[in-house]
Amino acid sequence: MPLLLSALVVPLLFAGCGGGSANGGAVTVTQNFDFDAGMQGWTSDVSDLPADYNNDNYQISYSVAALPAPLNTAKKALRLTSFNQSDDLWQFVKRQVTGLRANTRYNVRFDVEIASDAPENSVGIGGSPGSSVIVKGGAAIAEPAVRIENGARVFTLDKGNNSQQGTQARNLGNVGIPGDESVYKLKQLNNVSRLLPLTTDSSGNAWVFVGADSGYEGQKELYYTQIKLTFTPR
Repeated sequence: MPLLLSALVVPLLFAGCGGGSANGGAVTVTQNFDFDAGMQGWTSDVSDLPADYNNDNYQISYSVAALPAPLNTAKKALRLTSFNQSDDLWQFVKRQVTGLRANTRYNVRFDVEIASDAPENSVGIGGSPGSSVIVKGGAAIAEPAVRIENGARVFTLDKGNNSQQGTQARNLGNVGIPGDESVYKLKQLNNVSRLLPLTTDSSGNAWVFVGADSGYEGQKELYYTQIKLTFTPR
């Protein structure tokens, strides 16, 4: 991917060793990323666009950057940019999760804070830059990846398409903010009403991803200020 920033991995604190309690049962595990310390092991990719796309047109990039004014510019966030040419583009970040209990069923909750400047009721080509851009959170044993199929970049997991929800992801909400002004504001998103089921592998590992599924044809600059993951045993 163009304009990539090297990942900085920061040790995390887990609730219990190996996701287990002293008596051998699984416990709730929470992991929190705020990106002030860098990428923390997250990497990014894109799909739903031509395999031979010209980045001069699509303007795909990701990096850790300061929040834009009028927000706190001393705080850093994960900044993702793109120019959707076809009112269908998926730009995501992914990370492997370790330290969970092996072969264990969990419910996964995503709490994501973004900074967006797209009014919810705004109008654009193909859809609204606010309400037609859906943030999703997903989890699976298999690594989220992109394959080339019929000349296009295709996401390998079932996230659903645009506002549709897939079997391996949950819709967390759209990027639209209240009001009519295109001024950056913070917005909290989650899937508290529909947790995502996940079963870990034999080593207690899994993959998670968070991204924006865009039905808006145009330029998008989105900041992720925090990604919090909660794994609750089922």
